[in-house]
Amino acid sequence: MEKNVWIVLAVFGVALAAVLLDGTITGKAVSPYTCKDTDGGRDPAVQGTVKNELGSYADTCKDTRTVYENYCKGNVQRKETVPCRFSCKDGACVSN
Repeated sequence: MEKNVWIVLAVFGVALAAVLLDGTITGKAVSPYTCKDTDGGRDPAVQGTVKNELGSYADTCKDTRTVYENYCKGNVQRKETVPCRFSCKDGACVSN
């Protein structure tokens, strides 16, 4: 019996939310955050900086042959370790 009460309350809550939102339920999540990447995205050959509400994240060299590449995926900052074919200098993979 207690389970039925919870189900009824849940259905009522969803119906109430739909009425309060006046039919504006779209199914798409809206993020309050923004994410900008100065090098235009995942581009290990260009040193860039990702900026969002939480901070600033510059592409940097992990060592002489690997770069930490920051980029935006949607509105979220991501960091990936990318091997460079030749070398890494000043936060970017370079060809010589």
